[in-house]
Amino acid sequence: DGPFEVPENIDLSLNAEAGRLHYDNLDLQNISGKLTISDQTVQLHNVKANGLDGALVIDGTYSTSEHGANPEIAFTYDVKGLDIQKTFFAFNTVRKLMPVAKYMAGNLDAHMTLNGRLHDDMTPDLQTLQGEGEVLLPAASLKDFGPLDKLSQSLDITELKDVPLKDVKADFSFKSGKVLVASFPVHANNM
Repeated sequence: DGPFEVPENIDLSLNAEAGRLHYDNLDLQNISGKLTISDQTVQLHNVKANGLDGALVIDGTYSTSEHGANPEIAFTYDVKGLDIQKTFFAFNTVRKLMPVAKYMAGNLDAHMTLNGRLHDDMTPDLQTLQGEGEVLLPAASLKDFGPLDKLSQSLDITELKDVPLKDVKADFSFKSGKVLVASFPVHANNM
């Protein structure tokens, strides 16, 4: 019941390695990194893992020092080669912030920084999240996406039903529950 409250009287630092970790919808392998706990804050330092068919590096904090019922979080992550579908289904936040990923196949590289708060059920409070990042799709495809299917049908352009995406780079930011994506070109089938 409620969020994990970081105790006040712990001052701990440890380096850790684990062969496998299963958490919720996520399976990770070859995990290593440093964890420190002090001042009611958990810090992750250079946590590396393999999962979702790619590699992840995460730094971040989780703190209940000021708002125990709504913990503060701050994270930076770099990921390489993650499977888009596996990532979509593993993270509720990806499903909410990037719903188009449901219709994508392929791999992605990404970098993101974010901070905000969690609800008392440990889900992100999307209204408090702020951050920015970039997503690179070295090779992916977009298929069975309703708006493009309708456009394909209306314009009689069958190439819009299954759009190959190569070297697509999108910069994004989010604030107050909104995701802002900077314009980016997509070249597909000579279009």
